[in-house]
Amino acid sequence: RPKSTYDEMLARIHPDDQRAVGNDLAKMVSARMGRGIDYRLVMDDGTIKYVHELGHVTCDADGRPLRITGTVEDITNRKIAEDKLKFANILLNTEMEASPDGILVVDASRKILSFNQRFADIWAVPMIDLATGNDLVVLNKVASSVKNSDEFKARVDYLFAHPGEGSHD
Repeated sequence: RPKSTYDEMLARIHPDDQRAVGNDLAKMVSARMGRGIDYRLVMDDGTIKYVHELGHVTCDADGRPLRITGTVEDITNRKIAEDKLKFANILLNTEMEASPDGILVVDASRKILSFNQRFADIWAVPMIDLATGNDLVVLNKVASSVKNSDEFKARVDYLFAHPGEGSHD
């Protein structure tokens, strides 16, 4: 395909992205260095494509910009997948917060991955303790609220040692 002119390229950039792309291009030329940016293109049929552009400024011996070269990669499928993942995470977080149950998600190394406000409320665990990500701190706070804290801690330790097992204690 023949090389696109600057005006042809700008005409395809989504109107909401033109200013950011123009500003980025100006920074690249003034800094005389390469860059990468994501933006949208409007195709002839009106569909939107997401692209990642890598550009590089070539300068003459005196440091004056001569040309810009680069590549444009279609990342539409990646952007669609990212948007679906963001939506799924929003939905999951909303469901988790709406649950009447206290939820604490901990990985195999006992790092807290997630929790809901209901968990903090039920067990009176300060948010600062949950935010540290240290399950042992939280376990000790929760254990201090149960009838037999040693038995409770032993059960939690057992479940960590036997990840295939579950409990409804």
